[in-house]
Amino acid sequence: MTTTLLPLQVDQATVLQAAAVGYAVVLLALLVGVRRVDASLRRYCYPLVLLAALATVDSLWQATGGGSVVVNGNAVRVSTAALDVYAYAVLYGGTTLLAGASRRLVAAVTGVAVTMRVAFSLGNAAAPGTTLATLAAVGILGGYPVVVALYLRPVWRAAQRVPARQRLLHWKARNLQLFLFGMLVVYAFLLLSGLIQNIVVSQVLVQYPNLLFRGGVSLLIVHRLAGFEGRESLRLGGGAGDAGTDSSESASAGGAAAGD
Repeated sequence: MTTTLLPLQVDQATVLQAAAVGYAVVLLALLVGVRRVDASLRRYCYPLVLLAALATVDSLWQATGGGSVVVNGNAVRVSTAALDVYAYAVLYGGTTLLAGASRRLVAAVTGVAVTMRVAFSLGNAAAPGTTLATLAAVGILGGYPVVVALYLRPVWRAAQRVPARQRLLHWKARNLQLFLFGMLVVYAFLLLSGLIQNIVVSQVLVQYPNLLFRGGVSLLIVHRLAGFEGRESLRLGGGAGDAGTDSSESASAGGAAAGD
């Protein structure tokens, strides 16, 4: 299918090729940015570099027609769904770790985000109006406020115990994630409800916020990590010693904030 956008004739492959170029630019910027990060912190950047590389390859593969299966007349992009699971684990998990949150909170935030992505794939594969399609829509719309609530309450309480500069990085990454992921939730709802029928338009609407989500958050984290002096300047969560801190966060948040 080809769509006219201004004076240009644009098809689905062109949109995906443009996305691949965008991811390649992000990949190059990340590789340059990692060189500015302290050597002891670079290992935290490599999953983000891998994400940009995989997104570049996936977009090019999708442009050639690969990585998809047709279910109930809808193209389900299996490779992109798998990439999104990895992206959500890296971006949501990493942002939650920056707050100094426990392993349990990291798993909760990441799990809800991944569940929403799986729900979208199931809804896209289901026939319109079926119970599965309805449950998928409920999962997507219901999961987003859960992620917001986790970020704003227990995760933010945990962030009061980390240094101010680290807390600011978490805050910026969190807010950018929530804004861009909110755009993706709106798109998913419009697509599953059948309000968007044009394939090319749907690709533009999903590729643009996806590029900003994967690339923007990754670049933000790597760029800001370049300002940290070393591993000892970070207080990351997720360790075994943090597993039981959730229940005491409320009691300790006030004192920790004062200590910062």
